[in-house]
Amino acid sequence: MAARGAVTFSELLRGARDLLTQHPAVAAQLRAELDQVLVDEFQDTDALQCDIVRAIALDEAGDGERRPGLFVVGDPKQSIYGWRSADLAAFEEFVKTIRGAGGQVLELSVNFRSVPSVLDEVERCIAPVMIEEPQVQPRFQRLVASEANAVAGGFHGTNAEGAPWAPVEHWVSWVQNESKMGRPSATRNGEAAALEAEAFADDVQRLRDEAGVDLSSVALLLRSRGDLERYLAALRERGIPYVVSGEKSYYGRREVIDVISSLRCVLDPNDHIALVGLLRSPAVGVPDAALIPLWARDFPQLVGGLRGGISEGAEPEGLSDIARVLREVVDTMPEVPGLERIDGWEASAFAALRSLGRLRESFETEAPDRFVERMRSEFAAEVSEAGRFPAAFRLANLERFYRDLSTDLAAGADEQALVRRLRTAAASERDADEPVAIVEGAVQVMTIHGAKGLGFEHVYIAQSHKGSGGGVANDAVERVGDRIEFHLLGTDSLGYGAATLRSGVRAAAERVRTLYVAMTRAKSRVVVMGKWPKPGPPKSPELAQSYADLIQSREDSPDLEEAMEAGDSRFEHGSALWRLPSLETPFKGRGRVLTPSVDVPSVEVAAEASAALAEHRVAALARMQRPLREAASRLTHAELWNQRAESDFGSDSGEDVAVTSDDGGDTSQASRDSAMRIGTIVHALLEEWDFEAKPDEELNRARVRLDQVLAREGLGSDPAEEARSILEDFAKSPLFGKFAGLGGDVIARELPVLLPRGVEENALQGTAGAIDLVYRDASGEWVVVDYKTDRVENDGELSARSAAYSAQGRAYVTALHEGLALERPPRFELWFLAA
Repeated sequence: MAARGAVTFSELLRGARDLLTQHPAVAAQLRAELDQVLVDEFQDTDALQCDIVRAIALDEAGDGERRPGLFVVGDPKQSIYGWRSADLAAFEEFVKTIRGAGGQVLELSVNFRSVPSVLDEVERCIAPVMIEEPQVQPRFQRLVASEANAVAGGFHGTNAEGAPWAPVEHWVSWVQNESKMGRPSATRNGEAAALEAEAFADDVQRLRDEAGVDLSSVALLLRSRGDLERYLAALRERGIPYVVSGEKSYYGRREVIDVISSLRCVLDPNDHIALVGLLRSPAVGVPDAALIPLWARDFPQLVGGLRGGISEGAEPEGLSDIARVLREVVDTMPEVPGLERIDGWEASAFAALRSLGRLRESFETEAPDRFVERMRSEFAAEVSEAGRFPAAFRLANLERFYRDLSTDLAAGADEQALVRRLRTAAASERDADEPVAIVEGAVQVMTIHGAKGLGFEHVYIAQSHKGSGGGVANDAVERVGDRIEFHLLGTDSLGYGAATLRSGVRAAAERVRTLYVAMTRAKSRVVVMGKWPKPGPPKSPELAQSYADLIQSREDSPDLEEAMEAGDSRFEHGSALWRLPSLETPFKGRGRVLTPSVDVPSVEVAAEASAALAEHRVAALARMQRPLREAASRLTHAELWNQRAESDFGSDSGEDVAVTSDDGGDTSQASRDSAMRIGTIVHALLEEWDFEAKPDEELNRARVRLDQVLAREGLGSDPAEEARSILEDFAKSPLFGKFAGLGGDVIARELPVLLPRGVEENALQGTAGAIDLVYRDASGEWVVVDYKTDRVENDGELSARSAAYSAQGRAYVTALHEGLALERPPRFELWFLAA
């Protein structure tokens, strides 16, 4: 395994442990390099990790050896990573070892996140089911609110319709029985998820629109991601932004993307995006430099017509034209560095397209299982992926894809529906193999495991009724110490039964702890959603299959069936607000809504509508891509680029001319970076200007200060000379006398501004910038000044630059006029310092 580069993480840990325990010199050397060892989240460690820490900081040291100090922090009630070998027994054993070594064990019970009402509900729900059992479950420890939160009452209020909000809410996802009004029906899980999704999205919309809640303080926690799309769709329908954090997406894997492109090409001959994906896949390898020449020769249309070739000796119709175009492109392609490494790509492209034609015929004429097998052999994706790391993972993904495809086709799946699903699969299953990032203004959607360590004002726990599933996989494996027990091909190893029994007990205990973690993520309000179990005695933690089963042990729960019969959609009971969402909005989850038949439009009408839709789509995309916040100078930069494209007004000599960040017109990235630094330096000199000093003395001080900054910045001789030249040109101009004489008329320098809207509606939330100078003139009028270090040589250039800066000026004038409630807008002046 090591030689093949396939060592597991557990084996790496095992090797580290063995190195430390079997080679005392190595352990001694490591101890000598460390003063203190701090281990956080210690409840998530396994036995191997405990052994490593023990070898470093607790094992007996030799004569004269020193050991580092040891400080560990862990909450056994938050041990929720049993599926990746976290071992509560190892944790408890390690704590005993610390005590035996003279260590001190302190208990922390103050909670700095949640308000008392949330902590009280945590105790009501968790204390009855977190029953202490050595090496399996810790004792429940009551959490005490911090001094700052002790007097906080949590989130209260009412929405526009008078419906209340409360710090603790339980939403019961029961659907009314249509034949027995007022009685709950046997709600299916899909119905419950749909009901929760609608109620959740409505509630979040009201929080935002009526209570002014920042959506980034709202989190939806799910036990698994199976029904994720239902909740996201409900948010999208209401225009509520969200960000999803989770595990690596299956549909985002490279091998799955490639095989989906191949299948889309088979099912939809006009899917040109999928065709590009097929051509660029590792199995074909068409270089990017060949794509435009191919498209210029109507290549997509030729490929779209390929079909046939299953018969002995036959070739797909149109294949000869494909071969001709490939030869033409190879003969006329320009010299591209590195192209020689994929010499012969046209042969693999020809073979892949021959297979494409065969597969199209196969899909139309052969049985689904035969088509799938032919697809596997024709494109041979598994052959190419078997040679890429990690091969086993890639092959497992492909096996899953072909298995699901066979199932769908055998069930009579509509090919167009299948194509639509494949096109959106990657987008609907977000790729997020990265740390959780809290996105401003967006609801946070994540699994409970992903939320560990985080806190949110409003926490919604979805589908509390959802169980863990059941059954035994054909390749189930359990590790007991250094021994592996397994169930393989219907056969158990000798210790597998005992191992799975222990695993089941640990899983039941961990279910309690994940509920504890989920509820304690809430700062001001926690909402638990789910189907409440049927009336009856509470289940023991070992027999409970869901969070709802566990919460049923909660003290003082109401009679929900009675509430539903009475039509009480919201009522308070047992220090919590109880809600039956299906009573508030009639549930439409059952049955199909039939759309009325419509007349099919003519081809001309459809073509006209399609063209209009395309225009609207372009406009909508442009609007959607607007930034949340833009710089006031953004439109200026765009206008200067347009001017640069129309006329090279920036230079008379043909050499690069340094311009400031206000300009942005130079096509050289190095020149732009240098110019931005020059502009920043000159602006800083004027911001530091002492109006009480004599102008000549202050100018000399500015020259000295400029030389100091240039030496520190290391700009280079040309940019440094340009910065000095700008200062000297400014000193010679009439502007300098005006600037130096402002004195007490100056109101502000480098004044930050923020408009609550975009310049000319180009941003969603606002426009930010900084005004270089604000002063009052002799008549008392307010004046906004923007310094420019551009080189302008004539009136034409001056006029063009001034027009380009007008949008930026409007933003500054508007900000000052509205922000300070001035009687009339300030005057806007552009000071060209280098002119």
